[in-house]
Amino acid sequence: RSLGGDETTFTIVYSVISVGSLAGALVSARRTSVDVRSIIVAAYAFGITMLALSMAPGLAFVFPIGVLMGAASIGFMTASTAIVQLRSAPTMRGRVLALQAIVFLGSTPIGGPILGWVCDQFGARVGVAVGGVSAVLAGWYGQVAMRRRRTSAGDDVSSAGVPDALSA
Repeated sequence: RSLGGDETTFTIVYSVISVGSLAGALVSARRTSVDVRSIIVAAYAFGITMLALSMAPGLAFVFPIGVLMGAASIGFMTASTAIVQLRSAPTMRGRVLALQAIVFLGSTPIGGPILGWVCDQFGARVGVAVGGVSAVLAGWYGQVAMRRRRTSAGDDVSSAGVPDALSA
């Protein structure tokens, strides 16, 4: 409604985001290595595109932003999943991935109703902005944690211990 559309417009916007997700998946599939920086960049990109989407004045702006948002979303998901797989001990990999799935998917029953309430009270744009701010804060937290760890360890932890994905 805030874009002057209806259910069909909503479906088209989600289709455009899906096209971006496909593009992001294809780019991610070509990646030969992953590091913490790529997760941080993807979190920032996802958050910034969500914030841009929340402020888009019309569909002409929503479509290109939606493509970028879809690509950033998949970029974050694939990078975070890859690094979890590569950095966990082979005997623990399944357990670690199960915990990651709980964090990503299992938090929906908690966050969904809260975000639904925010959207009911303040509008869909505010709900999207909350997601954008959350992603930017996650990127910032990752950046701070990486700097802290690098300072205390005296090395570059962004790629430490992460082998080339093709050789893994």
